[in-house]
Amino acid sequence: MELDQAQWDEIEQLAGSGFTVRKIAMYLKQDPDFFQAEYEDPDSLLRLHFDRGMLENEAKRDIELCRSASSGSISAIQILEKKLEQRKLELFKEHLLNGS
Repeated sequence: MELDQAQWDEIEQLAGSGFTVRKIAMYLKQDPDFFQAEYEDPDSLLRLHFDRGMLENEAKRDIELCRSASSGSISAIQILEKKLEQRKLELFKEHLLNGS
């Protein structure tokens, strides 16, 4: 798949905004079926940029959530505690599945 850097950046931004692989393909005027097949390959550049976009968006939200919690926001503290518990569970599952 040949895309320029601006298109890879758009994929990251759109993925981080919650758009599906197929909708991103339509936005970039690409074949949605081909895009979906590329995404399903865990080693593809599309998968890397899509996942990076989602991660960057989540990280930005969580950083802001940490700031709010540090400022004393009770609701931010509660949300952050719940997210941390979920992450611990995810790490435990990964540890069990991967044996690492």
